[in-house]
Amino acid sequence: MKKNSSRTTASKWDRKLVNLPFMRAGPWALVAASTLASAQGIDFNSALNAALQRAPQLQARSASVQGAQALQTSASQLPDPKLTLGIDSLPVTGPNRGSLTRDDFTQRQIGWMQDMPSRDKRAARADAAQARTERERALLRMEQLNVRREAGLAWLASY
Repeated sequence: MKKNSSRTTASKWDRKLVNLPFMRAGPWALVAASTLASAQGIDFNSALNAALQRAPQLQARSASVQGAQALQTSASQLPDPKLTLGIDSLPVTGPNRGSLTRDDFTQRQIGWMQDMPSRDKRAARADAAQARTERERALLRMEQLNVRREAGLAWLASY
């Protein structure tokens, strides 16, 4: 009999957990829920701050913002120069094989190249990088608001 009653209690508890809004919100809601469960009597603002500090998707989104900012600085610059080295007509057979100096037809080459995209093209790349950075910042802010909302709902559901 006891087994049966514990199953009934567990299933009621499971149904209550599934119906809570924070359980449907996503994996980061577990972080907020564990924060709330581990600190009994936590106030609303502390719960929101703890959720903002511990949410892994906010850390990932912050890294995306930093990456976009890093790309923004290099977008308007000239591309890296290229160094070329080469050997033409190197003998591979006969008495002069593998020698760079014994055959008059062996040529050694050293070169340096620099691509020069137009100023307008570099400005367009810089504008696109700036827009990408702004987009990532907006997505970070949106994610912060979502975390705050879900942590608030979790706090309200626990009280």
